[in-house]
Amino acid sequence: MSLSEHRYIARIAPCSSTAADAAHDGATFVEGGQRVRESFASGGLTWPIESVPVLLSHDESKRVGFVSEVAERDGWYEASFVLDMNRPLSRVAQDLLCVGAPVSIGAKSLGKDEHLANLGTATAIHRHTKAVLEELSIIEPPFVAAYPGAKVIRIVERENPLVRLHRQRQERERAQAKPTPKPTPKAQPTRQPKSQPAVATVYRGRTVSDSAWKQEFERRMDWVEATTGRPADPEDVLRGLRRELEGPTLDELYAETIGRRSVAA
Repeated sequence: MSLSEHRYIARIAPCSSTAADAAHDGATFVEGGQRVRESFASGGLTWPIESVPVLLSHDESKRVGFVSEVAERDGWYEASFVLDMNRPLSRVAQDLLCVGAPVSIGAKSLGKDEHLANLGTATAIHRHTKAVLEELSIIEPPFVAAYPGAKVIRIVERENPLVRLHRQRQERERAQAKPTPKPTPKAQPTRQPKSQPAVATVYRGRTVSDSAWKQEFERRMDWVEATTGRPADPEDVLRGLRRELEGPTLDELYAETIGRRSVAA
């Protein structure tokens, strides 16, 4: 599996914090000739353990990627997803994706707010209290998204996990650093040994413990900084390490796991 260089963040479904909010926080559309205002309760749209596929226009035969994260933000459920560039239609999906590109979801409802459903208002109010996300679709013209406002809102470069790990470590060290007083002319500066914090990377709620090659990456970063007195370039260190060590990167391991689960599904 070869992943896209970018990660896409999209608003996928409206979120209503309370039943009272559902009357104005939901997305309105026409279904079977009737106006419907639909939303999902906060915490009501769950993400299954297995991979959630990204499709073109809800077509199971047009799988192009997978969802990597779902979160609630500003009255919407947001999803992050990447493309599998080995899929035949991944280039088509890549051409369609831009900020503002419409998206849609397929979800299985396991419970609704029956009080709201039986109000008998001109606009029916559907608030799903429990639902499972089954797929995310990139909408192809001339189709439109069911929820107005469901669209791609950001496109960011996918960061190498080791580079991200080192950046997060540096940020923690800067936050914990205390100002040191200026030494007197006779005082000899002492170099404090760097602490080596235990680091773990979390994917989809699971913790991946440090492996030997990740520890070697951190050791070399410290050696370069201690030798040169300047911040090390993680990309240079990573390229040297990958030339000497055999084995997949965290991205490749994650992609292989997703691939195996997709085949098993």
